[in-house]
Amino acid sequence: MFELWDNSKALNADSLKNPENIKYVFIHKTFEEEGDCIFLHGVAIAKFKETFFSNWGNNWGAENTKTELLRGKRSKDGLVWEQLEQISPVDAPFAASHAVYLESDGVLRCLAAHFHGAVGDDCFYGLCLDSYAYDEKNDKWLNEGTVADNIWPMAQPVKMSNGNYIISGCNSRWLAAVAISDGENIHKWASHSLDVEGKVYTEATAWAFDNEIMLILRNQTDITDENYNAAIALSNDYGVTFGKCMLTNLPMVNSKPFAGRLADGRNYLIFNYPHTKKDDRNCLVIALTKPNERKLSTIYEIDFWQPGLAYPYAIEESGSLYVTYSARCAEATMGLNLNDAKLAIIPIASL
Repeated sequence: MFELWDNSKALNADSLKNPENIKYVFIHKTFEEEGDCIFLHGVAIAKFKETFFSNWGNNWGAENTKTELLRGKRSKDGLVWEQLEQISPVDAPFAASHAVYLESDGVLRCLAAHFHGAVGDDCFYGLCLDSYAYDEKNDKWLNEGTVADNIWPMAQPVKMSNGNYIISGCNSRWLAAVAISDGENIHKWASHSLDVEGKVYTEATAWAFDNEIMLILRNQTDITDENYNAAIALSNDYGVTFGKCMLTNLPMVNSKPFAGRLADGRNYLIFNYPHTKKDDRNCLVIALTKPNERKLSTIYEIDFWQPGLAYPYAIEESGSLYVTYSARCAEATMGLNLNDAKLAIIPIASL
């Protein structure tokens, strides 16, 4: 079993504490603003020039169907969010769902999933990646078309030391996959699916260490001590090929993780910790390594909400970590992922 968590450190629900001076903000209160609890998921965030941007997937029907669309909001201070906008085309004959952000050559882009619902073995039939560029002059999003096949991005693109970007996520069968850019040409990506040997290892997120790429995977197959543990896959050729997937010693609810690196060299992983049971999404945490190390050794609770929290995303900005995530609507009854869009602002000094 791969040691992702430092075995010399205690890890249990009783040891989880909130970082000092953490702030919470609702980006979008679904029931208040839509008049109903509808599907909302995959909240992402970016800071471009003097404006914060956030996006997510919405659906007035069932999740992952053709009626899904990409929407978002903006904020000047990260505290007050306004200007609800649709980013994907109006009346598109396909689903456009939650996206990741990439700033390149002075342009902010949303890289978003495009698919046609579930068909046969495909959870996301016809899955591809579309690019939407923010047109500052006209204050609108421009659809640049498809830039990659068979990838739904689940984490912010990471620039590798060879000059290529790597996006981690899943393929049309909801199994782990990556896409690699052709250098700075972010309109051309090559997708690669991992060999998960028949297991549901999915929704990958990545750390890059020069040519070595570590993917941390949602595990929805193997049980260890009554919990799901995170799985990993390792590459030594900049993500072109990966070795056999391995289980780690890190308990992680079967939900999407998010990996990143702070400016001080500490790597972090945001995920759902199994506070009471293996599929309990109530507790969202952040675990960190020491600077320039790979084993997680400290952990903090970001938020706890009994109805459920999930699908984090994060950026570091002006001394704080801005963590966006889905939070189950208090008014929701039956239905999957009927969420609000929420933000936690964590001072880096508190971590």
